[in-house]
Amino acid sequence: MDPDFSRQVIVENAAVACDVPYCSELAVSILKRGGSAVDAAITTALCIGTVNSFSSGIGGGGFMLVRDSDGTAQGLNFREAAPRLAHKHMYDGMPRKSQVGGLAVGVPGELAGLYSAYQKYSSGKLSWDDLIQPVVELNKNGFIVDDPLALAIEVGTPLFTLAPEGWDWLYVHDGDTRRLAKAGDRITRPLHAQTLDMVARNGSSAIFYDPHGPIVKPLVEHIQKTGGIMVAQDFVDYEVVSEAPLNGTFQGREVLTMGNPTSGPALLLGLNIIDGFDNTDESEEFSDILTQRLVEAMKWLSAGRTEFGDPTKSLNNTERINEIMSKEWADKVRKNISDEHTLPWKDYHPVYENTEPHGTSHFSIVDENGMAVSMTTTVNLYFGAFICDPVTGIVLNSEMDDFSLPDTNNAYELRPSIYNFVAPFKRPLSSTVPTIISNSNGEVEMVIGAAGGSRIVTSVFQAIVRKYLSKLPLLEVIAYPRIHHQLLPETAFVEFGAPKHVTQNLESKGHGTKLINPVTAMNGIYKDTDTGLIHGVSDWWRKKGLAAGY
Repeated sequence: MDPDFSRQVIVENAAVACDVPYCSELAVSILKRGGSAVDAAITTALCIGTVNSFSSGIGGGGFMLVRDSDGTAQGLNFREAAPRLAHKHMYDGMPRKSQVGGLAVGVPGELAGLYSAYQKYSSGKLSWDDLIQPVVELNKNGFIVDDPLALAIEVGTPLFTLAPEGWDWLYVHDGDTRRLAKAGDRITRPLHAQTLDMVARNGSSAIFYDPHGPIVKPLVEHIQKTGGIMVAQDFVDYEVVSEAPLNGTFQGREVLTMGNPTSGPALLLGLNIIDGFDNTDESEEFSDILTQRLVEAMKWLSAGRTEFGDPTKSLNNTERINEIMSKEWADKVRKNISDEHTLPWKDYHPVYENTEPHGTSHFSIVDENGMAVSMTTTVNLYFGAFICDPVTGIVLNSEMDDFSLPDTNNAYELRPSIYNFVAPFKRPLSSTVPTIISNSNGEVEMVIGAAGGSRIVTSVFQAIVRKYLSKLPLLEVIAYPRIHHQLLPETAFVEFGAPKHVTQNLESKGHGTKLINPVTAMNGIYKDTDTGLIHGVSDWWRKKGLAAGY
């Protein structure tokens, strides 16, 4: 509740906010050399995927939202896709296979997405090779294991021990002893460096998807060796989906986010609900009324999210999604929200359970020309499917676990989603919500997003409300303890450090409450359009991130 001012940067030209301080600095060096926000995003993504390999990397995928300096915007969906041989019942009787091993791996999309963005939005002053070579050198020369990576290694120790192939780079020699790295150790990734170097020198992402090239063949062989069904043609057929972003409003500002299968429509629902209350000028962040309304909006947006799924491969529910994120639907929902009490979960009409991915990274960038990038990237669970290819050094995702499994109710007896079953080439539902907010003059004000599974959308929702309704500085928006409710379990999760009256207030209105350690990480940028100063804040308090700028 009293964040250190040194955990933010305030600059005049450009800023980068990501999980890894070194990666923020590296991206700023790209901007200083004349690179665009997208150029810097490419270097940032590859850098984070190198250092925080447990949460992202070229073996995964994600979403990028770009708003150009002229006000035009585009969303890039490079979420991992199910292999061609995937089907609805592929995990019957063995649900664990969707999390660990080759059967959990979806076709990686990150490099295809980054190159697609490069083609459209590069400044033209730096080559593809220029953007990747600094990360190649990082892999060769090594980096110090920080606390987040050390914790992830500790959590994953049993699986590294059971399936050691490909994980040599996570080990260090301590005298005569070979052990897994700990915080403070230096490690290198030589095989990963070779792979990135090939991609850099190729001049595009094509080499990563070439069925006869040096990357696809070993990847497919290792995926199949570990129980997977992927074939080389799956890489050939992978495509980046380019789409117009969703456009909403909040407090007189334009809110851009990504569409289904992200949780963008749910975010817009939550903002529409709060924006429509008559007396929402709540300057006190943890006021009883605002907290109650936030939690109730979280329950409704979580219920709405249960109806999402890949719109290109699911049953056609586009009309329903449009209804959920409309002002009219928010008006109907608001009539069911009381400032005095909550409702049983069934009264919110969910369709199925939320998935709970863990390994995700988000970063935000604004360049000196006004281009903004909000990007979230993931390999899903910690270290993805716990497969690291011993030839290419690529950590492979476990994105197939984000699909729903038929005839498998969750612990709360909610049925799986008909919109999110496995199908060939389909992309699973995502909790991510990369978001860019602009003022009435068309100037970018806020770039925001988060990592943390089903808590992503509620974290970003709360951040926007804190900034524009409670008028908090960005430092406090990101540092302050967060509240989360996802409808089920019927519990409001409150991070340690929140004022005691928050839980007391919620309990008095019928909510179950639980104090928790932080589980999300949010990185944002806010530009004060009156002064022109750019505030960059990474989530030091939860993931040791630091922003950088100039």
